[in-house]
Amino acid sequence: MLVYSGCEKSEPSTIWGIVTDTGSGDPIKGATIILFIETEIITSKTTGQDGRYEFSDIASNYFYTLRAAKEGYYQIDTDKFYVRSNYSKKLDICLESIY
Repeated sequence: MLVYSGCEKSEPSTIWGIVTDTGSGDPIKGATIILFIETEIITSKTTGQDGRYEFSDIASNYFYTLRAAKEGYYQIDTDKFYVRSNYSKKLDICLESIY
């Protein structure tokens, strides 16, 4: 006999985007992007030449926050966002120069 439990299998998801300079629109190489659940740091990445970052194979069905930081720029935290199962979320971030 088959019993349905009502549970779905949760597949990993991806969060990615491009970090740019608010004034010029140019991509920012070497920015640190930190991924949080609540106040717990999950992992971090550094943007490449093209300002791109990517967190792949992250746990689904959680609320996350990103923090972007780079010397010479104001640090920014995103609003909390939800990542559902087997989903690719693009989240571009603009950093403002402190100079």
